[in-house]
Amino acid sequence: MNKQQQEERDAFIVLMVRECKGVMAHDLSELMRLARRHGKMQERACNAPVPENHDALCEARISKVCERIGCVPVFSGDPRGATVKVVVPSGHSNSWGGEGVCVPQ
Repeated sequence: MNKQQQEERDAFIVLMVRECKGVMAHDLSELMRLARRHGKMQERACNAPVPENHDALCEARISKVCERIGCVPVFSGDPRGATVKVVVPSGHSNSWGGEGVCVPQ
């Protein structure tokens, strides 16, 4: 992991602690790990045929983590940016489309 990636992860953790009361470190770690997996799945889908709903299980797991944290996931199939964003209680957004907070991959 390079310095920029670490800074993005740190900023995400600080923001999520501020936004979601009682968030646990292991939940944020799992969310970022699953977001990385989701991003890789979307990259593969752009480069080769994949079964429909190839990412459904990953998205279900992300949704479950988000439910524990107190936010709502937003999924994107475009791997050029964050493929997982979360809508936080305050409505804060750092995505270009204003969809939510980008989960670092």
